[in-house]
Formats: sequence, structure tokens, C-alpha cells
Amino acid sequence: MARALVFAAALGSAASLDCLEAGFTASLRCSSCAKLESLVPDPELAADCGACCSEDLSASASYASAILEGQKPRLLMVDDDGEVAETVPIGGWNEDTVAEYLDDNLRGAVAEA
Repeated sequence: MARALVFAAALGSAASLDCLEAGFTASLRCSSCAKLESLVPDPELAADCGACCSEDLSASASYASAILEGQKPRLLMVDDDGEVAETVPIGGWNEDTVAEYLDDNLRGAVAEA
């Protein structure tokens, strides 16, 4: 990840940053970048995060359910048709982070940590 961030910084613009290669998921929310910046005071990392994030979801979440897979921990986010709409790697997430993500992304979810 550090190499990707250094490479992106060398190119001189966050627009040229490959967010997935830099270690950011497609589901990255901007509120997570604010938390990251408070924990890791690195202006370049914060800028990259900001370039790769999308605005937080509204009150209505976007997925009907989620499936937890184990060996390489990840969540499979399932849409209303029962199809996997997104795969979210969660290896390194703590229980509270998983619960918060599910609360933010599942309709009617109340995850308990």
C-alpha cells in the first residue's frame, strides 16, 4: 500500500490515484477518511483517502443482507434480487468497525458488537 501511495504522490495528483491499488475499497465513505486522519496524521494519506471516498449513505441503506465469508474475511453484500452486489474485504477490521459498516449499509440493521 505504501508504494502505491508514494507512486501516486510522485504523479502529483490524486486524480491519477488507483484507489483499489492504494488499498481503498470501492465502498470507502468520506466519514472514514476523517477518522483515519485523526488517527494517522499524514496529509498525503488523508488527501488520497478523500480522493477515493464517496459521500456517506443517506438514512436508507443500500443492501438487503450480508454474508460473512471466513478464510479471507470479507462481507458479501446482497441486493434485493439475492445477487452479490459488492464484496468488502474486512481482514483487519475490528468487531465495532464491522458492526458500524453493517449498520450503515443494511436496511433495518442493528448490529451489536
